[in-house]
Amino acid sequence: MIDNDTREYDDDGDGFTENQGDCNDDDPLIAPGALEFFDLKDNDCNGLTDEGTAQADDDGDGFSEDQGDCNDSDLTVYPESSPGAGDGGTEVQDGKDNDCNGLIDDGTGTFDDDGDGWSEVTGDCDDAEPRAYPGAPEIEDGIDNDCDGTIDEGGQGFDDDGDGYSETSGDCNDSDATVNPGAAEVCDDGKDSDCDGNPNEENSTNCVTFYQDQDTDGAGKPGTGKCLCITGSNGAWISFNDSDCYDLNGNAKPGTSGYYTSDRGDGSYDYNCNGSQEKQLGTQSSCPNLGIDGCVASPPGWKGSPPACGATATWTSDCSWSWSSFDCKRDSNGTKQQACR
Repeated sequence: MIDNDTREYDDDGDGFTENQGDCNDDDPLIAPGALEFFDLKDNDCNGLTDEGTAQADDDGDGFSEDQGDCNDSDLTVYPESSPGAGDGGTEVQDGKDNDCNGLIDDGTGTFDDDGDGWSEVTGDCDDAEPRAYPGAPEIEDGIDNDCDGTIDEGGQGFDDDGDGYSETSGDCNDSDATVNPGAAEVCDDGKDSDCDGNPNEENSTNCVTFYQDQDTDGAGKPGTGKCLCITGSNGAWISFNDSDCYDLNGNAKPGTSGYYTSDRGDGSYDYNCNGSQEKQLGTQSSCPNLGIDGCVASPPGWKGSPPACGATATWTSDCSWSWSSFDCKRDSNGTKQQACR
């Protein structure tokens, strides 16, 4: 052969000599423009071995297509060295699947990572939690479901009004900070402030002293005062004063003007509560001899000493002349019962 093994001779018959750029003139698969394939050779004589094949790391990021590189022309795109290693390409907001996990821009602010329809950019406060997104129903799960900055609000275990108590710990109105088991009850505010089931119990704030008035005569029994609310259900405690001397008879009270022939219920006839038993009829009749004017009962009264309260005795309203005694004598005009107050 003429000039074989020289730089001008095409030794491998591939149409190229060394002078024409054949980088291996002993291999007919190697020549400028030849098809590059995986054979650990620079088939196209461009100075690179196996570039463009699935086995070559074309972009120099340490991974080939066969090793999982989903874009071997971009060194910012490559997979993890092993599942879960977390050392794949850093996912950034660039429209690429940087870590070759099949998702573009996942973990960035624009990507809906948890599939709830919201990303960080659109307001998702936890884009790894599908139960959390703006407008989600808040449930008791330790998560800010609706992304309003508050966790579990409205739930039984959350203190919605900030008074230190939740429904679980006994708050009967968790939307009102003045209502909780430790609050002081306030009279007539329409609330059960201390959550004990009684909105106006004894000794509440703004209470008023009431006295027992069992006979409803307006006068209360001394020593029975209770501090109660005006609109409470106070039973017999309805009087604002303690002036009654006997609380089982509505006629017995200060200022009573009438007289009664039976005791008030406890043996006493002190109906006007002045500490004494005043007899209505306390005079004893007399029959003075008026001479030519005759005998006149002056005044009409008891024939003898005034009887005790409630007792019956002879009443004299007239006198007559007695020839035997040559004087006036009292006539018996019937009986009367002594009334007192």
